[in-house]
Amino acid sequence: PEGAARAGDQAIIESGVDRGKIGCLSHASVCRDFLEPATASLVHEQLGLAEHCAIFDLSNACLGVLNCMAKVATMIDAGQIEAGLVVSGEIAEPLHEATMTALLAERQPNKRSLKNQFASLTIRSAAVAVLLCHQRLAPGPPPTGRNAPPHLHRHHPSTAPPPHAPPPEPPPTPQPQAPRHAGPPP
Repeated sequence: PEGAARAGDQAIIESGVDRGKIGCLSHASVCRDFLEPATASLVHEQLGLAEHCAIFDLSNACLGVLNCMAKVATMIDAGQIEAGLVVSGEIAEPLHEATMTALLAERQPNKRSLKNQFASLTIRSAAVAVLLCHQRLAPGPPPTGRNAPPHLHRHHPSTAPPPHAPPPEPPPTPQPQAPRHAGPPP
């Protein structure tokens, strides 16, 4: 959880969003030291987030961070929270070691046994954090530079209008139509 907490702290600092405004923390790592309590509870404590901040773990392999982002964005759209933080921190070495030990212990390794363990060999050590917030909390336009390419927008699309978007066109006015008959003309 330390890597996830460091990434989360950096995201909070760079965003300028007050920690007290973060209403949800989700932890999306595959690797965890234990199943309970939620790893998010440790990250929550390390980040010093408010007591009202909801927490949960969601483990869904490569999609975990994206799934958590969608959940947090939905909570923001519904008005349940103003901001949410998604974190993930993976440490690959213990998983790699356990997988290799299991594979080497097999008397007759085969394609099937390797295939069953293959996903465990694809994970790498890394940490990431994404802070999503309602547009009113955003300190300004999305930052640019090394950590935020200009083509990425840090606000959920439904809460932030695209830059330089023209106003939507009004719907067309319905035109009166002559009555229609269901049959041959009279």
